[in-house]
Amino acid sequence: MLNHKLFAAALLAIATPLAFGHGAWVAERVDAPTIVYGHGASDESYDPEKITFVQTFDEHGQPVDIKLDKREKNAGFNADDAFTSVAVIMDNGFWTKDSNGKWHNQPKNEVEGAQSASHSVKIAFGITDHGDLPTIEALQELPLVILPQSDVMHSKLGDNIDVIVYHHGKPVADAKIIADYVGDSETVVATTDAQGKANLAVRNQGLNVIAASYKVDPPADEQEKADKVSYTTTLSFVNEHHEH
Repeated sequence: MLNHKLFAAALLAIATPLAFGHGAWVAERVDAPTIVYGHGASDESYDPEKITFVQTFDEHGQPVDIKLDKREKNAGFNADDAFTSVAVIMDNGFWTKDSNGKWHNQPKNEVEGAQSASHSVKIAFGITDHGDLPTIEALQELPLVILPQSDVMHSKLGDNIDVIVYHHGKPVADAKIIADYVGDSETVVATTDAQGKANLAVRNQGLNVIAASYKVDPPADEQEKADKVSYTTTLSFVNEHHEH
């Protein structure tokens, strides 16, 4: 017989809050795919020069060159740009917490009384239309990426889907997964297994933004500047379009 107390404890162990930082994801803004930066429901301005890598892909999962439209406070694409998925890297720089708990957008070696610091990197993989996804070999430029293992554009609210989290093209274990980064931005619902795989339920009938985080030691030339390199990555897609 199922021990309900143990079952409830197991659920709580999985669905626990985690202090995710800001993230980047791809969503439609004024009829065009846009790179959004924020935490949860916030949609914040940013310097588009922080976007250090963009690659769009066609319906066959092949790279296609489409120019990023860098605007005053964000960046995105034009409504008539033809692609079905896009990969993005945003380098958000170094963030250091001082002895008073205040955060500074500076390396650790430049902040008096520095307690901890990280190099914050945001990654986004957005599926914008139906088509084949690029292979993981085509996405190895991304330090962390979530790839669905089924056609999520045809998924529905409540469907279970498998995803794999890759770190520079290799599956990564123990990555924490948030199923609804916009609506419930700090509740972890799953952790990847040894093969980098996790199973979760689709949270929305509409825009879905799934997020994962992973930290690694900094390279030798950054060890004075940060304690960790902190990756936050998202997978975004809309599983229902309304026509008027």
